Amino acid sequence: MSKKARWTFRLVLVVLGLLVLPIASAQGPVARVVVTDVDPSAFPAITLRFRALDANGRTVPGFQRAQVEIQDGETETTAESLLEEDGPLTVHFVVEAGISLDDASWAAAREAIRSFGSGGWMDAGNVTVAVSAVNTRTLAPLIGPTTDRAAIAGLDAPNPSDGGISRSMSVMSELVADIERSATTEPHVIIFLTRQLESNIGYETLIDQARAAAIPVYTASMRQGSQLLEGLAAETGGTFTLMGLDAGLMTDTYRDVATRARQYVVSYRVGDNQPGTRNVTVGLPGATPGTISYDFEIEPPQVVIRVPDSGTTIARQMTGNDAALAEPTTQKVVAEVGFGNNPIRNILQATLLVDGVEADPIGDVRAEGDGLTVTLSWDMRTVAVVGDTSHTLTVEVVDELGFTDSASAEVTVHISAEPVPPTLEPGATVTPPPPPPPSPEIACITPDPICGRIERPIRENPVAAISLLVALLALILAAVLWIGRGTQPVQRMTQNVRRGIDRITNRYRRSEVRAYLELLAGDGDVGHRYEVYGDTPIGRSRQNAELLFQQESENSPISRLHCTLTDEEDHFMIRDEDSANGTYLNGERLAPVVPHRLKDGDIIELARVERGGVRLRFVVATPEDTLPPNDAGYTFVDGMLAGGQDGQPSEHPRGRF
Repeated sequence: MSKKARWTFRLVLVVLGLLVLPIASAQGPVARVVVTDVDPSAFPAITLRFRALDANGRTVPGFQRAQVEIQDGETETTAESLLEEDGPLTVHFVVEAGISLDDASWAAAREAIRSFGSGGWMDAGNVTVAVSAVNTRTLAPLIGPTTDRAAIAGLDAPNPSDGGISRSMSVMSELVADIERSATTEPHVIIFLTRQLESNIGYETLIDQARAAAIPVYTASMRQGSQLLEGLAAETGGTFTLMGLDAGLMTDTYRDVATRARQYVVSYRVGDNQPGTRNVTVGLPGATPGTISYDFEIEPPQVVIRVPDSGTTIARQMTGNDAALAEPTTQKVVAEVGFGNNPIRNILQATLLVDGVEADPIGDVRAEGDGLTVTLSWDMRTVAVVGDTSHTLTVEVVDELGFTDSASAEVTVHISAEPVPPTLEPGATVTPPPPPPPSPEIACITPDPICGRIERPIRENPVAAISLLVALLALILAAVLWIGRGTQPVQRMTQNVRRGIDRITNRYRRSEVRAYLELLAGDGDVGHRYEVYGDTPIGRSRQNAELLFQQESENSPISRLHCTLTDEEDHFMIRDEDSANGTYLNGERLAPVVPHRLKDGDIIELARVERGGVRLRFVVATPEDTLPPNDAGYTFVDGMLAGGQDGQPSEHPRGRF
């Protein structure tokens, strides 16, 4: 191909680039994921940052938590939270200081750089800026990389032109190569300012290198338009600005540059216990996934029994003839669980064994300092021997990664018998105490027989008289209600009475939110929280349950009445209602009809999710959580939600708890 033909071909490419420039500059679908950081310091809770980029390297916003696919080691998990934030960004200002850069053009270029420092683009402290000038074939730094916006806003260097022809394309290729060698994951952009392009040597090489490194080149001319400058910006994902001597025309360029700092912050939990180097892959629909790795050594839990100390003697005192009922009948067992240098992990199960026999399979677990404290209860009524007996107390724990540990303490139980009242000698008699003197007869103010039959009994036993009067009034009220049962006032009164009974029997819900059930998988909108006000039966049948899941599915593995949450004032219990496919608490299937205590963050499964079930997280409500206002327009009948704000019957009772 002749030299003329090559230039003609390049000109055609430039023209085509100008035609598609608006399309290339616009945000497109996500093309690849770049993972910028991973933080395993709270393992197994992991925080990870990544960028979702289109073909031009711009961040694609608006992804939802459920769209993020994460593979961490052996764990294939979903995000627990997803946020957007401004991440780090490095901007390289490059000024072509050749023979064409006069003082007016340098003043305009210098003002454009200053406006980046003073225009709010560096206020968040996440943007690093470097300013350099191209002199012939070298890149001379004017300001080294800095996050100090005042340094950029105060740029006051003289015209850096050395009077030679600048080969800026080749110099910027070397800059791109230096950035690649630094192996940084943060985004970099180049803003190239020139009065007019003095040399096109290395033009194609710069385009190839910038595209391969995903570094866009933004170009700005202070004299006239240039097809090569416009083509360079279009080919690398930047934009071209015919700035002239007006630095204010760079605002749109800076706005586009700032979007490249946006990134996502995702948190998730690891479910396996493989230590060492763990590889993480993050994917989005239609995008090339990104990867990163981290090292983590897992330490198993370490259990120590604090109460009672090994060697302790527990004293019990009989108050009758049954040694099993000697006081106290229960003993608190407190164990501390540490994780060495690892962060605190969740405890899936804590069990108390007495002489190798399970005594308390559920404990109260709370965080204290760098570890957890587990409190269990020993029912000592199984010890019914007067005197001393030795026992071994063992606390076993299983954490969320499946690691186990146990600790034991040797204790002695001493039961003392109370002195037995002396028995009578044969033939001895007991003199009964004298009877109390008779009460004086109450004087009446009414004549007989009213005094003896009505007044005196009422005055001798006023409580019974009042009860009789209340019963009589209730009978009269019931008769009146029966006679006028069809009238509206009586119907309203009946409804009020029923509401009063509901309140007395605790059928009405509390006025404050007691807890939430957050939907994690299996039905409806993942992430939605259902409010819990008190006792809550859960299933798929409106006739059997109040919180419904998969109620339209005949093949659902969820039973009509699957399980029940019960409010115990200071905590909640969960009870499996002998469901066909089981209720699982933190991965363990619950025994039917046996209540288990719930803790904040517990994971509940109605049947296995893999078999079509539902996974929920139990979350204890904070004090500020309240019901909707009284004028929200909802109507309750017999404790059930009757209709919406427009008075129409509600199709789904979900979201009421």
